[in-house]
Amino acid sequence: MKKHELMAQLEQKFAKVLKVEPAEPEIAGVRWYIANVLDVVGDNASKGNVGFYVVDEGKATEAAYWHGSEPKPAPPAPGFDAELRAWLDTKVADNTILFYNVVGILPAVERARVDAVLKQVDTYVEKKLGIFKNAQGQFEYVVIS
Repeated sequence: MKKHELMAQLEQKFAKVLKVEPAEPEIAGVRWYIANVLDVVGDNASKGNVGFYVVDEGKATEAAYWHGSEPKPAPPAPGFDAELRAWLDTKVADNTILFYNVVGILPAVERARVDAVLKQVDTYVEKKLGIFKNAQGQFEYVVIS
């Protein structure tokens, strides 16, 4: 990552980048910077400092690095467990399923076993379901028993 890319990320992560200054003179081709930032969450704001390093600034080999760790990293994408429960909740909302209990999950292969109470015509029946994602990435289930 180049310095300008890191600066663009700072501007996306925080409400304002207030000031960016070198924290000390360049040493062996490495310059340490401190960025003063304003972070806003809802009705609350706080000022903070974010450090970063730039190696070989202005040269073809320029590289920029966060000091310590990336501030405010993007949240991870929801995992299979969260996606499964959200899908099951839609089935409860549309009255396909009255109740469910996730018995086991294999997130690496996107499979789950669920005990569910399903609506069938004028009654409800308890069934064991195998739930998986099809080739299109949509959830499907098979009745085990």
